[in-house]
Parts: sequence; structure tokens; C-alpha cells
Amino acid sequence: MEVLLLGTGSAEELPRPGCGCVTCAAGTARRPAAARLAGSVLLDPPPGTPGGSAALTTRTGAGASRTPGPGSGGPLVAGDLKLQVRVLAAGTASGQPSGRRVVLDVAASDGTRLLWAPHTGPLPETTTQALRDAAFDAVLLDVQDGADPARFAHQIARLRRVGAVTGSTDVLAVGIGHAGPPPDELAGWLAGWGARMPADGARLELSAPAPARSGTPAPRRRLLLGAAGSGKSAVAERLLAAEPEVSYLATGPGPDPGADPEWARRVAAHRARRPSWWRTVEATDVPAALAAADVPVLLDSLGTWLTGALHRAGAWDSDPGWRDRLDAEVGGLVEAWRQVPVPAVAVSEEVGWGVVPDAASGRLFRQELGALNQRLAGQSEQAWLVVAGRCLPLPGAGAR
Repeated sequence: MEVLLLGTGSAEELPRPGCGCVTCAAGTARRPAAARLAGSVLLDPPPGTPGGSAALTTRTGAGASRTPGPGSGGPLVAGDLKLQVRVLAAGTASGQPSGRRVVLDVAASDGTRLLWAPHTGPLPETTTQALRDAAFDAVLLDVQDGADPARFAHQIARLRRVGAVTGSTDVLAVGIGHAGPPPDELAGWLAGWGARMPADGARLELSAPAPARSGTPAPRRRLLLGAAGSGKSAVAERLLAAEPEVSYLATGPGPDPGADPEWARRVAAHRARRPSWWRTVEATDVPAALAAADVPVLLDSLGTWLTGALHRAGAWDSDPGWRDRLDAEVGGLVEAWRQVPVPAVAVSEEVGWGVVPDAASGRLFRQELGALNQRLAGQSEQAWLVVAGRCLPLPGAGAR
């Protein structure tokens, strides 16, 4: 089945006349998302679009097109193909004109299958479950104007969890709109999630079986460094946002609102950002947790872990033998990171750019954390410095 993308944008065409925002300044013209299947059937065509033996819309008030009701329709004839269209209700998309939205599951007689959901916003759980084991060749999902790309990644994760998106599914972000981040930045995040951002006029040639489209596998080990408030934890969470399962290794103690309300609020904010299917593991024995991991891991944060390690070794009071005990624990962590069996992202503080701490304990912590960061960076395929939510790649020692 051939899919011609007549448009890939949101309800408002881009660029907006007279607007100089980062999205409009890129100059890429995008019409509202629409497609033509097999040279015949139109999906969400703008009013007055010529040609086509059938036209379906997922929106209300789209000219002469008809909005199908939930259930199965067809088959529709498109050239030599027959298209069976299954219609799934998806509620009303926020930020879009009022009216009911639907998702179209299109199965062609050549064995290919397409999911069309460009104007729906986040898919409800009932819709996601109805797509279980569908194994689509291509899915076109609403990027929700791009304002928070992580929401798009979470949708991919949900579809991966139910088997609707597989390693050979072509995942395309449509509905790109005025409120999004710079297009190059959005494209970079999409690539990391196994998705892409097509242009108006792009043609998709679906085939059965579809070729692998998953691209280059993500690096096994990624280390993020940054100062307080730099956004490093949010970046780390976004890196794994499209994974169907994630183990979040929390190295700090559980929150006690009575003893430390500020810490409790920070922990609550972190938890609220994370998807419901992420598993939180409070792990002081991080090496054992890394070795036993069977799903991608986010380790946050190494500074908190090191504080505990210094305490367990007796470093704060210069107990006899503390150096050997600390070196053994740090060495165990570095080796576990080196051998981690799953994709892993670690977050650590960068504390070496401020004034020299007054207290000996502060100077010790700064020195030991800097040394730990250096060792882990040396065992990571990627190391990034996060500043203002942006990532600066740190090349290896041999790079020039």
C-alpha cells in the first residue's frame, strides 16, 4: 500500500504569516495532516481536495468528507487493493477544534497495515488496548503540536507495550505545529525514540513483511552531567521515554514530608513526570541492581549514591580503612556500569565549577564525585553535559 502525505502539520498551516518563532523561522511549509492511500482513498483531506473515490476524516466539519462512526467499515476499493477500515473512538483532542476524533486502523489486501491518528491527541488507554498485537507497518501519530515531545514518546511506549509498534514499524510524527521546539531539536529526539518527522509530499511504500526500520541501536551506557537545576534528570527521563518498560533506580532515601518537606516535594515532582509503567527501585546496592536489570535503567543520582557510600565507608570521620572500603564500593559500581546488560542512563552532579567548599567534608565529596564521574565517563559510549535543558556532547579523551 502506498501512502502519500498531503500534509503533516497541525490544524494551522506553517509558517504562520508574520511570525518569527523558532518553528516558523525554520521556513518549512506544513499543511494540516492529510493522506491519500493507494492513489485513491483520502484521509482528512482539506475542503475542495480533488480526486479520490472515497474520503474519510477523523475530524468533524471537514467539508464533504464523512466522519465514520466506531466499528468496522468497508472494504473500500483502492486500485488493485481492498482496504478494511476499523474505526476506534479517541475522544476530543486538546487544542484542536471541538468535535469527536477517531483513529483509523487500515488493513490492505496486500497484507500491510496503517494506523492513522494525526488529530487525536494522546490515545486513550481503551484505544491503545484495542490495538494489541496489531503489528502495524506504519503509524502516524499526533505529536500534539510538539510542545512537550515526551508525551509523544510515551504514546510510542504504550503502543510498544501492546505489540502495535514493533522493531519494523515506521513511526511518524505528524501534527507538527506552532508551539513546538526548534524542528532540528524535535527531529533529534524523535530519532532517539525510533521515530521520524516526514515532510509534506512524502511517500510511504508499505510492504509485507516490512523491512527493519529501527535504525542504529541506542548506546548501551549514557552519562549525563549537570549543575543543580540544569534539567539533567528531565533529559534523562526523556531519553528513555519511548521504552515500554524502565527501571528507575532511586539512590536516595524515601521522602519523609515531616522531616524534610522540600525533599519530599522534589521527589513527588520527579514521580509525577515519570510514566505509570516505570518501576521505581530504591537501591543503595546499585551494583547489584545494575547487574540484575532486565529492562532499561535510569540511575538517578550518583551524587546521592556517593554520599551514602562515603557514610558507609566512614569517610566523614576518617575512620581507619575508610579509603579501602570506599575504593572497593566505587570500583564495584564502575564495574557494574561497565557490564550493565541493558541500556542505561546515569545522572550525576557537576560540582567542580563553584567556589572551594569551606568544610573538609565538602572538599572530599567534590573530589570523590569528580573522580567517579571521570571513571564512569570512561566506560560510557556517550557522555553529555546538560545546560539549560540542552545537551552538549563530551567527546572522548582521544577526540580532537
